[in-house]
Amino acid sequence: MMMDEIGLWATSEPDISVTKRESRDECLILGSNGLWDVVSSETASKTVHQCLGENGNSSVELRTDTDVGTKLAATLLARLALGRRSADNISVIVVDLRK
Repeated sequence: MMMDEIGLWATSEPDISVTKRESRDECLILGSNGLWDVVSSETASKTVHQCLGENGNSSVELRTDTDVGTKLAATLLARLALGRRSADNISVIVVDLRK
């Protein structure tokens, strides 16, 4: 692949949006195109909400550290994107804003 062909698919300019935080905000999901091409915002939000559970605790009984809910959510979202055969790079970070 020649450099000109790569330039058609990749850019160094990120998509940036600024949103005012509110007290009811629970989490921040940072994902690459590989996630958002195949997973809707609604599905991602529901997945993270289930992983974080109430009071910031994971609904899964694996509470070996305080970040297990966010790690679980990021892993599940990445696996969901893989399962849906995303054709792009997949990166996912979940931040619990309630802490």
